[in-house]
Amino acid sequence: FPRDKMAVLHGCMFEEKCERCGVIQLRNCPVDSISFQPTGNLCPVLTTSPAAASSANAISPDPAGATSSGDPTAAAASVVPKLDDCSLHTRCDGVLRDTLLDWEDPLPDDELDESYNQCEKADLVLALGTSLRIEPAGSLPSE
Repeated sequence: FPRDKMAVLHGCMFEEKCERCGVIQLRNCPVDSISFQPTGNLCPVLTTSPAAASSANAISPDPAGATSSGDPTAAAASVVPKLDDCSLHTRCDGVLRDTLLDWEDPLPDDELDESYNQCEKADLVLALGTSLRIEPAGSLPSE
């Protein structure tokens, strides 16, 4: 299942989440921590700085400088960096944290909100790894 179609309420021992950019990194082996602790890893995600996108090393989608609508001001907003210019990219390097809840930890708001949204849209709910006796997760399939 694609991760964006799931809400993982109690975390996953194979995930780390960047505290800076929010990207979830899937690992081949379990993380060694619990309760949203730093795992000792840094986020490897490459980002492009806004300043780099407007630099001379950027290209316009249309060589004439106009978009398909003919509006040259829209072209300035659609300038994108050259993908082959590594000097435009920097690593996020945010601290990666485990996503596993300990007993005292509250459910993450983003995952809980997503679980409500997915249950409202779903024709079928697969609730895995739960007895459905702990709330609010126990009531989610009936939402």
